[in-house]
Amino acid sequence: MADYFEREALRKRKSRENETPEQREKRRACDRENKSKKMANETAEQRRAQAVDERPNEYQEMFVLESLRCSCLMSLIQTNNNRMPSSSLPEYDRELLQKF
Repeated sequence: MADYFEREALRKRKSRENETPEQREKRRACDRENKSKKMANETAEQRRAQAVDERPNEYQEMFVLESLRCSCLMSLIQTNNNRMPSSSLPEYDRELLQKF
């Protein structure tokens, strides 16, 4: 099955190499029209469902930023261990330190 798709993609690529600018513009216009039809047929519910599906990426980004904050805090504490005792840290940061 994968061979079929690879051959089909290669066939399309080869045929597009030989197309004239007019043919290329016609194909692109047809692609744009098909895309706009597809978007018009999409319901509002489907768009909302897509938006919900994209949210985990936002949460993952927030997790990465929080992890970076923690690692920066850890390196700061390790370099300034004598000058900044952990008891002077905010409670949230002390809890994070205990996890490491």
